[in-house]
Amino acid sequence: MFVPSLRTSAGPSPLPSAAEGRLQVWREQNQVCAYGYAADGARWIHVPDLATFRLGREVVAFTLPSAYPDLIKDAFERNVLPMAIQALGGEALHASGVVGSSGVVALCGESGTGKSTLACALSARGYRLWADDAVAFEAGDAAVVAVPLPFRLRLDADSAAALGDGYAAVSTNTPATPLAAAVILSRDRAGPLSVRPLTGGDALAAALEQGYCFDPDDPGRTKGMIEAYLELVGRVPIVEVRFEPGWERLDGVVGVLEQIAAN
Repeated sequence: MFVPSLRTSAGPSPLPSAAEGRLQVWREQNQVCAYGYAADGARWIHVPDLATFRLGREVVAFTLPSAYPDLIKDAFERNVLPMAIQALGGEALHASGVVGSSGVVALCGESGTGKSTLACALSARGYRLWADDAVAFEAGDAAVVAVPLPFRLRLDADSAAALGDGYAAVSTNTPATPLAAAVILSRDRAGPLSVRPLTGGDALAAALEQGYCFDPDDPGRTKGMIEAYLELVGRVPIVEVRFEPGWERLDGVVGVLEQIAAN
């Protein structure tokens, strides 16, 4: 898998002609975080009030004069890079990740589910962090492998105060590592902590729902994505973990995830 690099341009953002096809709108916790579109023979991602990114084997960020470099890098790693990888033919799950006994365990879920908090809590128990918002993967001859991407752990204020910053992260120079499991996290205020292995169509639907996709209306790219996810669910355990949110229940959820990571 090719992982694009980032180059910034201090000049004004280009003004592409009319978008070719439907404008994609991506949200985090019901807030718009980015727009995606194709124009002038290229794919673009616009992050409001920050930069416009032209995707390719090198991602070029046309930044606003007021944009801080750290914010541009964070937007690239969290929002742009996974989409660029997918647009170029790779795949990435919306997930945090830790390195378990048999490989990487991807903790998948919607924004606000607690992926980063749970990954950090697992790191406190000795599991090295692999990713915070995107786990890239590809099918190798022997296994489906996770490909390391640059990332920085981002915790909300409550999680940072409770868990601190004593976590350990892998280097992007780490080689691709087998993907041992994908855990689908779901908050459930009405039920107890539960663990359910997913198979067949249930596993495929759950995994696809967590996949980054630049343009779902591109039939060729969608076909390739479905084929890759069929490989994923055919070779990697997909496990649904439902839990009731609350700090008093954190240890129980982390205990369940540790059992999965230890296998």
